[in-house]
Amino acid sequence: MTGIREILKRCGFVLFCIPVLLGPWLFGSWERWWFWPMAICLFAATLCLAIRMLIYTGTQNNRDLSAGERWRSATKRPQNRLFFACLPFLIYALARFVTAEVFMDAERSFLLFLTPVLLGIYVFHGLTERQREYLHFLIIADLLLLGVYGIANHYFTGSEQVLWREGYADYFNEGRASGSYFCPDHYAGIMGLALCIGMSQLLSRNCGSGRKLMGGVLCAVALIGICLSKSRGAGITLGVVLIAALVWGFGQWQLEARIWNRVSATAALAIVMLIVFNTQSGYMTRFKKYFAWEEAQNSTPREMLATVTAKIKTKSRWRMISGALRAWKESRVIGIGPGMHQHLWPRHAAATDGDREEGVWPSSLDNYSHSYEVHSDWVQLLEEYGVVGLLLFLLPVGSVFWNLRRGLKAECLWWQRRQHRPRTNNRHPLILSGILALAWMGVHSLGDFNLQMPATTWLFAAMISLSLVSAFEAEHRQRTRRRA
Repeated sequence: MTGIREILKRCGFVLFCIPVLLGPWLFGSWERWWFWPMAICLFAATLCLAIRMLIYTGTQNNRDLSAGERWRSATKRPQNRLFFACLPFLIYALARFVTAEVFMDAERSFLLFLTPVLLGIYVFHGLTERQREYLHFLIIADLLLLGVYGIANHYFTGSEQVLWREGYADYFNEGRASGSYFCPDHYAGIMGLALCIGMSQLLSRNCGSGRKLMGGVLCAVALIGICLSKSRGAGITLGVVLIAALVWGFGQWQLEARIWNRVSATAALAIVMLIVFNTQSGYMTRFKKYFAWEEAQNSTPREMLATVTAKIKTKSRWRMISGALRAWKESRVIGIGPGMHQHLWPRHAAATDGDREEGVWPSSLDNYSHSYEVHSDWVQLLEEYGVVGLLLFLLPVGSVFWNLRRGLKAECLWWQRRQHRPRTNNRHPLILSGILALAWMGVHSLGDFNLQMPATTWLFAAMISLSLVSAFEAEHRQRTRRRA
């Protein structure tokens, strides 16, 4: 039995890593011919885990249980709480899926919620401690290669090529890098995850010089990639994540050191932002044009707000989001159905200046274009699953943040009591990277659909799961110390 379990353990790990690491290199696995092979790998890895657990159940009285299995038994309660927080939304999403009008699109929407949960279960119960360390370094290496490829591809081809396919002219004509994705915003989204891991290495007290160097390189590559993508949403999100790093990144130090580090980092950040804002780079020019900065510069605050608002309403992203909100108003409670945005888009994308009673047609109909996804994950969730779906989805999101925050607090308290630096303890950077990644995706997805890209969702879920494992370990150690 032990030999079979070892084979399943190794096969499951390989199958698990394929979608997490290879998915971003296949255009984000967005199209069905890339999505399904990756999803099948995740289901096969889950099957390997299920067989392993059945074998374990039959031999659980043996004395040769690994340390990882003993730890999982000790942290069963917080894991169960997290799973039961996810369960109501999954049941609701399944019910909406089986009653959907368009089966294939609803199926993909449901799997985008189910597969990250299966991935997290595999990280909790299927990976050994060594495999989790391997996975962490493989994710770092993968993100670094994705960033380097995007920079090199933009330098040599101007991003006219996306891997072996031709890119979109709308993007490369504006000089925007897109890496292995067709859309520069999605490339910036995954580079944001790289930045979160890099900053967590730099800000953690227990990282040696080698890890800090690795984190610095990853941050530099990620920042260059974001700037080359010229993504405005990523630029705004970058400011939010830097503030989150200031709040949670220095918790391992004593009070005086925390205050000094935060004050000095805030001052340095303010100077850098002031310098960058006053540059005439293409990235900042794109920012200023979008928000009509030059037109509103000499106006009163009220006129400036009106000018900026009028400018934003002319953009395609605003039309997609406003159309989705109009569709949601037809079914506010349960939504229009999973995957139905693209099918109902032509009906709701028209301008709002029509009057049905007066027989006045809208001034414009947006039936000349197509919207596969709302350029906002949160708005699409509200549109397709309604208020009920949004509230049920916020339950596991809040639970994840709550567990990460508790784990980070426990880890920081443990470090504040010690003046020495243990050689092997990497919980803090893992937990911190999860909190920063949650902040990155939560804000960036307000104006883009990163989580509709399966590969980004899977990589993000792997990062969060690894962070939660470290958070549970830190909290378990804190409880054990208190009892002692």
